[in-house]
Amino acid sequence: MTILHVPAVEPATVDEMRRLVADLDAQHRREQLAFSEGFRIGYADGYDVGYGRAHAELAEEWHRVYVAVQEHARRRTFAEILRNRGEAA
Repeated sequence: MTILHVPAVEPATVDEMRRLVADLDAQHRREQLAFSEGFRIGYADGYDVGYGRAHAELAEEWHRVYVAVQEHARRRTFAEILRNRGEAA
């Protein structure tokens, strides 16, 4: 049977360990706050970028509609075509 030998620990090291263990909850709260803040900022930035891209895409689509409407507006109407042929509308 093997007996595990535990080395002696300095009192200062024990006090440091106690302090670190006592600080775990505070450390967890700090990390949670940092994560939450980072998530909030990332979400807001992502929202702004996405909104900007959507706005640009909509502008492109509406420009295509504008061009199509302008092209159709420049075309002669059926009545104009008949008039030019000398036919009654």
